This record gives sequence, C-alpha cells and structure tokens, in this order.
Amino acid sequence: MRICDSITRLSQAVWLLIPAFVMLFATVVHAGQQSDRPQTAPELRLEPVAQQSAIDRRPSRNIIQQYEPAGLGSAVTEYLSAPVAVPIDAPEPFLAVAGSWQADREAPGLVDFDLRFSKDGESWSDWLHAGHDHYEMIEDGLHFGELVFTDDQTRFVQYRARIDRDRDGRIPMISAIRLHFISPGASGAALLETVESKSPENRTISPENRTVSPENRTGPSYETDESRFKQSGGDQVMSNGSYPLPEYVDRETWSAHLNLTNTASRTPTNVTHLVVHHSAGNTNSSDFAAVVRSYWDFHTNSRNWGDIGYNWLVDPNGVIYQGRAFNLDGNKNVRGTHAGGFNTNSMGICVIGDYTNIRPSEIAVATMNEVLAWKADERGIDPLGSSLHSPTGINRRNILGHRDVTATSCPGNTFYPMLPEVRRQVALLVESWFDPGEVLVEQSWERSFDGENAFGWMGSGASETELSLDYHDGVVYVASNSDGPKIYMIDAEDGTVLDVLPLQDAPAKSVSGGADGIGQPLASDFFIATVRVTDDGYLVMSNRTVNAANQPFQILVLDPASGGMLDIFQFGQEPWRLGDQLSVTGSVSEGTVEIFAPVSVEGKVIRTSGIPRPVTGGDAGQIASDTDYYEILDLAGMQEWGRQAAIAPKTRGEHRGFFAGALRSDVIREYDEDVNPVGFVTFGEGQNNLSALQYASYQGREFLFAFHPEDRKLRVHTLFGQPGDAETNRSAYPVFLSEPLGSTSNRTTINIGDLTVRDNRDGSFDVFVLAPNNGIWSFYLEGPEYDEGVSAGDELAGLPDRYQLEQNYPNPFNPVTVIRYELPESKQVRLDVYSITGQRVATLVNERQSAGTHQVSFDASSFASGVYIYRLHAGSYVSSRQMTLIK
Repeated sequence: MRICDSITRLSQAVWLLIPAFVMLFATVVHAGQQSDRPQTAPELRLEPVAQQSAIDRRPSRNIIQQYEPAGLGSAVTEYLSAPVAVPIDAPEPFLAVAGSWQADREAPGLVDFDLRFSKDGESWSDWLHAGHDHYEMIEDGLHFGELVFTDDQTRFVQYRARIDRDRDGRIPMISAIRLHFISPGASGAALLETVESKSPENRTISPENRTVSPENRTGPSYETDESRFKQSGGDQVMSNGSYPLPEYVDRETWSAHLNLTNTASRTPTNVTHLVVHHSAGNTNSSDFAAVVRSYWDFHTNSRNWGDIGYNWLVDPNGVIYQGRAFNLDGNKNVRGTHAGGFNTNSMGICVIGDYTNIRPSEIAVATMNEVLAWKADERGIDPLGSSLHSPTGINRRNILGHRDVTATSCPGNTFYPMLPEVRRQVALLVESWFDPGEVLVEQSWERSFDGENAFGWMGSGASETELSLDYHDGVVYVASNSDGPKIYMIDAEDGTVLDVLPLQDAPAKSVSGGADGIGQPLASDFFIATVRVTDDGYLVMSNRTVNAANQPFQILVLDPASGGMLDIFQFGQEPWRLGDQLSVTGSVSEGTVEIFAPVSVEGKVIRTSGIPRPVTGGDAGQIASDTDYYEILDLAGMQEWGRQAAIAPKTRGEHRGFFAGALRSDVIREYDEDVNPVGFVTFGEGQNNLSALQYASYQGREFLFAFHPEDRKLRVHTLFGQPGDAETNRSAYPVFLSEPLGSTSNRTTINIGDLTVRDNRDGSFDVFVLAPNNGIWSFYLEGPEYDEGVSAGDELAGLPDRYQLEQNYPNPFNPVTVIRYELPESKQVRLDVYSITGQRVATLVNERQSAGTHQVSFDASSFASGVYIYRLHAGSYVSSRQMTLIK
C-alpha cells in the first residue's frame, strides 16, 4: 500500500479541521512589458512587484490576485509580467495556478497565455502553456486559462500573454489579468489509505474482467449478491444483473476537511450521452485526492460553477472519484458543467492528466470503461451506437469526446483516437455482465422425422429434396423438389401448410405484365436450390449447377399473388458451380433489388443491382456482359471457402455491406459496400464452417445467425466494435447454441442447410431452421437486450438553478444556427444579435418567458459572412457570446 510522501505537520492538521477555502482579492498594479511583435517575446527583464499582498499561511486556500499591466485597454499584442511572488507560504502538496483575463469581447482563440515558475526568482522553468480553458464558458469577455500544477517549492510565477488579431485585423483589448493560486492541502494518511483501498487491485469488484477479451469470456465473475453492491462510496443497491458501479472515493471522503455539503438540490438530467475528458493539467503529484480538490476549488470558487464540473474523475492509478454532488434524493444523474453549453442529457467523466502528447495509462482507461459500462447498462445506452444529442439537435455517438460537442482538443490528441476501442470495451463489459440464463429461447414448433411429425412431402435419408427456406409477412416459404419443383407456404406461427405453388404451372410474363414470352423458359430439370423473398413479397429462386457453361445457372422471379413468373434469366459465361446459396435484399417495385450469388470454391460472388433484364435477339435470356446488370466480386481473404458459401447483407444499421462465411473457411469476413474488407468474426475453433448465415440488428446491437451442418446446430452471436479494416476483430459473443437438429447426418453429396430470421423489431427474433433430411424448426429468441432506452425528450423534472447563455450550435454556421439559454425564474427576456462593429442587426426574442430551457433559431441568409455577437438580457442578467457565419 502506498503511503504519503510526508505526514502533515500537527499544526497543519489542526487547520484541516477548519473550512479554510478563502478567496483573497488583492489588486496589484505593476509595470508590465509590452510589445507589438506577437511573433517573438521581448527580452525578459526581472522587475519587482509594485504591490504585494500579505503571505497567506493557511494549509488549504484559494487566492486570486488581479494585475493591470501598463498598456491595458489598448491594442497591445503581448504582455510580459514581472516576477510575481506566490502569496501562499509553503503550499502543499503542490501549487496550482491558472490565469484569467478580461477582454472587451469574446476572443477564445486569440489569447495565448503561458506560465513559468521559479524557486528563487532567478532560475526559471520552461514556459508552460496555460491558455484558454477548453470549457469555453465565456461571459462578458471574461476568459479562463487552464489549471497548471507546479511543485511545493515554487515561490515566483511569471505570466506571458500573446494576442493575435482576428480576421478583421482587430486586437482584443485586455483590461485586467488575474492569477488564481490554489493550495489544496495535503491528504492525510487516513485519506491516502482510503484512496489506496479503492484502487483496482484492492477494491471489492474483481479486476480480472475489467477488460474482456473475446478469447476469454466465460460470463461474469463479479459478485451478484445485492449486499455486495452496497459498498463504501455507494448509496444505492444495484439490481441483480446490472453492471455494477465500482467502488469509488466519495466527495465526503476526498474533501473531509472542507465540510462540503449538498445544501441545494442539483438539476437532474436524463443521461443519453457519455462525454470523455482529460483534465489537461500537467499533474505532477501522486496525491490525486488533492488534485481533485484543486479542480473543485477552481471550478467552484474561481469559475463560480457552484461545484466541480465533472460527474466523475479517474486518476492515473485507476481510482475513481465522485465529482459533482448527487441530488438530495440520491439521484446520480445530475447535470454537470463539463461540455461548454451542452451539458444537458450527459454525464462527464475526466481522466486526470494531459493527454495531448502521451496516452493515458491502461489502468485508468480500463477503470473509466467500467464507469461507462455501469452508466450505459443502467440507462439503456448502446455503447456502440448513436442517438439524438438533445443540446445540439443532431445524432452523435453515445460515447463521445468533449471535442465532439464544442471547439476544443479535449480529451487530447492521443486520447481521442482511443475512443473507438473504448466503445468496444464498454460494450464487451456490458455484454459480459448479462446472465445467459436470462436469455429467453423457446422452441415454437418443429416438423421433423425424429419428432414423427415431418411433412409428408419432405425427403429423408440422402434425398436432399428440401434445401432452402425464407420468411416474409407471416409465411415461411420452403423450396421442395419432391415430385417437381414447388414452393410450400408454411404458417410461421404454428408450422401448418397454407398453400403450395408448383413452378411448372407458373406462366412466364415480362416485367411490364404482358405475356410476351420475353423471359427464358423454365428448364425442364430446374431444381430449386435456393428461395428468397424480396421486401415487397416477390420470390427469387435459383437452380444449382456444377458447371454453368454446360448447364446455365438460372434465376427466376415470381409474383406470389398471381403465381406468374416476373422474369427468368440465366448465367452461363463461366464454368462455375453456382446456386448452392443466394441472398436477396431490396424491393422489386422500388427497383432496389440486389442479388448475391456465391461462386463455389472460387471466393467470388456475382452481385446484381436491380432485377437484371434478359437481352433479346439470339441470346435472349442471357445476362449481357454489362456491369449495369451484374458485377463479379473478388472477396479478399475468402479464396478457399469450399463448395458452399453464404452471404449475409447488412440491411439495417449505420454501416452497410455484408458478411461472408463458408463451409471450408475458418473465419467469417465483413465487407463494406465497395467490397473492402472491414472486419472478421470467429465463433471458435471448429465452429466457423457454415452453410447459412443471416444478419440482424436492434438498437445498434448486431447479431449473426448461423447454421452449421457439421453438427446440425443453430448458433446466435452478438457483435461488438465498429468496422475498420481487414484486421479488425468484431468479437462475436455467443448468445445461443442449439442442440443438434435431428439425428440424420447432412453429409450426403454436400453439406447443406438453411435458416431465415423474422426480426420483430423489439429485440426479439423468430428463427426458422431447415436441416435437410431432418426437418424444420422454429425458435423464439428474446435478448439479451438493454433495458428500455431513454430518449433525450424525457428530461426529468427540475428547473435550471442559474442563468446561462449557451454557445450557439453549429458554430461556425451557414445560414441557420440554434441559440439556447436557461432561466431559473420568469423574466422579461431580450435576445439581440450585433455585428462586430456593435450595430444591432436582429432581435430574436423580446418577451416575458417562463423559467426553463429555451432555444431560438437564427437564420442569417441575408447577412454577410463574419463574426456576430448575440447578447441575452434577462432582468439584471446580461451575457454575450460570439458566433461565426461562413458562407
């Protein structure tokens, strides 16, 4: 167990019992150096401070000093201060410093603020960037820099402010510069011991499943007894089956000597998005409880936010700290101040440190993932999905970085690219926590030889007369070749026969409906290998040929309403084996049909777009060599897939494309619409040889359904992560594995079998499986699914507790943007827009409005490009922000 570097002196320990955070305002006027050359700093000249406040000797305090360098209020492009004596005697365990500056207007990107430190006033550290704080809460021109940490031996500080011109050549005029000095006081031995007990290796919840690899997921190993969830640092008993919130250091613990109490009710919010931050400070202490106190002090006493901005913090050692206070009723879903003006419907979590150039520690990220998994599972948030982000009004990732909602680099240039993997790991944690016993799988019905209730027309032994089936609108269509090719229509609810359609009786007709015989006549030996149904109910069937050059591969399209053939066409240009499987998507009536026909052995797929039209003349019925009709796809990584392959198009979800699996392939590969490999899936050794594959998705969760003729089992897996490249593992997690379907081996001439899925669009599925020579089975599968999700419009009751004018969104914009603001009480409100020269160009609101959150659109179609100011007056409250119109 770690121990503190030094034990707090007895006299200081007495002070720790007293709430000692005090703000001293000392106006210190001194001669600052100025320069009109922003490109280079002037030669440093050490100058004494003209006036210096008395040294503060308390162990825990926040001191703000204001400076008015020469030239303030004029068009100066650089200020360089004289050395400033630190107004705190023996800060501990470190000194934290931030700058703020008052400008005549909002200029977040125009002032570059730096700090450097000295122990003796002669030897100085390098300049450290401390410029504009990435939380962008600018009101009336008051800007804040970032909190910078230095050691407890620092006795002098120097600041440098370099100012750029805006696009119009104007320089913001600075009227005051303030330095914020914070000494949070060292954490005592008892607190450090508590912090150590909450580290990943010591807290109650086992760390083994913190990051769940796809190769080592055997279900949850966490305790599920409710008593284990009511732990120190928690005030709610988690329900069984929910991912638990790991132990954390609560605010009463990390701030014991501050006497913090939640005296005012917080604003509840309906969390739909999880925002990741870094603190951006160059933290140089191992006392991270003190670091948390520093941010609390800076946010509360310097920035006047009423509390720390983050909901949760994680230190580099993986210890979790509660940030903002919970609501009085214990509700942890409270609105923070962490995403500029877009805090509603979000939870903010900060990993302590600056990750601009270095990556956060693995243990810190893994612990953060646990907190995100807890909240995602509790709130029904899909870690991999996107949803409406209410504050900005557009769809955004459910787990996102601060930079995704405001103009900032947070969570850092090395941390932000890690978010795709963060989402994947969070999804794995949520999924690994579900109890497989809670997945409802029921066999609805079966028609099998083992069950002695097989249909009379079904083949047995080695006959292979039924090879394929598909579902549409309450009907399961089964292709049978007993006594000629037929389509049997089966009631999906109970497995009874509704009707039968003999193909030899179906009259051929053209697309236009006239019986002009344009379609190729049905071959007398046509054997239905595959049947599929389009979105609008047309049947698409194919024969099977071992050599298309000698026996053409035929596809026919049939209208089930009339029983007539819409079209028949064939492919005979290559000596390929075709027809063992077929996949179809789209609608005939809308002209969106796509047909995928895998080529045996070759690792190729014939893909058509629309219904290919047969050409007329001597080659009537032959598909022309024209890419308007079809294209031949070479699937990278699937060259050796055996005699049968299956294609599973992705018809729903954010990413389109398809999966490809095969009898002799040890992997299932994923391709995008342009046939680029974007991922792979493995079910496990010996489980990847398949003859049927289907895809479905619900609430962003993806499923693969596969039939494996080697063992005659149905397998259902859920996928994680996002498509990437050929080496992206989509991490299939097993949801269901059936018993062998029937007892007759399917290994006759080829390995065969088929399945089809009815997506009930509520997280449940009906799966119909054909095991040739054995029978047909129907399964009902429900889950695993997230609890009922939340929508951004379900905001919990609770009025704003302060006035706030938020940053417009989008910004920059063209030509419409949205401005949001909050009123804690009913007031007469006026919202005006001004040009950069101060001319009022529009009044958007001029009326009395009730308490609550309001928004208004600003249409700048008739305005020229440039910077505009919008100003809100509500009673005595006045606030302005800047927006940029770019046409």
